[in-house]
Amino acid sequence: MEKIQVYLRKEELAALREAAARSGRSVAELVREAVRKTVLKPQATGPVAI
Repeated sequence: MEKIQVYLRKEELAALREAAARSGRSVAELVREAVRKTVLKPQATGPVAI
């Protein structure tokens, strides 16, 4: 893993900290999960059932 620095508005950080406290996970884990779900999510290929 590599360390990075991210600037967030106060309300963004507050919301992130609250979500971390509710879920029992760290802020860093929530950020990593968000990156995986939004940036690294696999593109759907072929037919998709609805």
